[in-house]
Amino acid sequence: MHSTHRPVFQWRVVGILGLGPLLWSGLTACDGTTGGRGNDGSGPLTTRSFTTSTDADGVFSVDLDVPKGVDHFQITGIGQDDEYVYVESLFDPSGERVVFWRDWWDSPNSLNNAIFGDRVAAFDWPSRDVDGTLEPGTWTLQGSMTDAEYYYATFADLDIHTALKVDDSFDDGAIAVRIVWADGVDSDPDVVAAIEEGVVVWKEVWAKAGITLDERYANSDLDPSLRFAWTGDDPDVEDFSQSKRRDELQLIVGEQVGRQGGTYGVSGGIPGTIAASGSTYVVLSWLAHAGRDSRFDEDEIRLMGETMAHEVGHYTGLFHPVEGGYDSWDALADTPECSGWRTCQDELGTNVMYPYSICGGGTCVQAEDVTNDQAGVMNRYVGAL
Repeated sequence: MHSTHRPVFQWRVVGILGLGPLLWSGLTACDGTTGGRGNDGSGPLTTRSFTTSTDADGVFSVDLDVPKGVDHFQITGIGQDDEYVYVESLFDPSGERVVFWRDWWDSPNSLNNAIFGDRVAAFDWPSRDVDGTLEPGTWTLQGSMTDAEYYYATFADLDIHTALKVDDSFDDGAIAVRIVWADGVDSDPDVVAAIEEGVVVWKEVWAKAGITLDERYANSDLDPSLRFAWTGDDPDVEDFSQSKRRDELQLIVGEQVGRQGGTYGVSGGIPGTIAASGSTYVVLSWLAHAGRDSRFDEDEIRLMGETMAHEVGHYTGLFHPVEGGYDSWDALADTPECSGWRTCQDELGTNVMYPYSICGGGTCVQAEDVTNDQAGVMNRYVGAL
């Protein structure tokens, strides 16, 4: 089942939301099997971690045994240095290839960023209704790994994390998110109050997808400038992630995403990994939302809540329904493949995953719509329990 190698080329797309043009305001060392919610070994999520290696061609393979009753899985690959991990093929228990990188490499539609490679590459299946149900048996994922210069990394170790989810309904999931204050951010009561009000908006948006948000707050000494969002896998984030619940995602609230004053937030993956890693994060800039006076009004808080729903939506596997060039789209049937900024704004401008906030005259268009297919992706995500 050896797949044909992809070109040695890396294209990374991350979920980013910010100010747009025209003032539109982007197998060894197994550590065992555990279940959760929580860390008590029980619940609908079963996880496992181990180390494997690439072969002489830079290729690796993961066999995942899926018992009867399991409805979804995630496989995450992480290089041990600065490598990039790519998903090339997925084979079902009958040996049929159901995902092939070549089908998506030049496609105008986006399914999963792991196909294009990342330092932490998470692959979820099935992610859409059209992907069908998960058959029990042994599923095989084939991937490859390159070094930082994009040469194939041969005989190189990488860490694999797997998660199996039992879910009797893809209509009404609950997603746990740890909202993390970067160092010192929670010392400003006005910022804390604005974030909490933004979370209320976030919950309202996700409720339209049948998703309940289960949030809690935590302090940290992470860099409030959020520079790690541009550098990728970060050891400080990985260390902090070790203390999260197994099923939790993380939203890290800081001042500014690097030096990008117009960037509202960034997702660490599309989808993001459920495992603790240096890319287990969505970051949010409170300062970018507060405006020039650094004080929040009602519209700015609503916009921030929509950004939370948007960026963590990326983490669950959602792409923009149309990208900024208006010539590429997500892989969902019920988000129209519009072309041109005016048409796309008219057809998709109120969708929570629209790539820009559409603002003018001191107010912004409320972007809170969720389609049925988008809701399906969110509810299928491995962390929606």
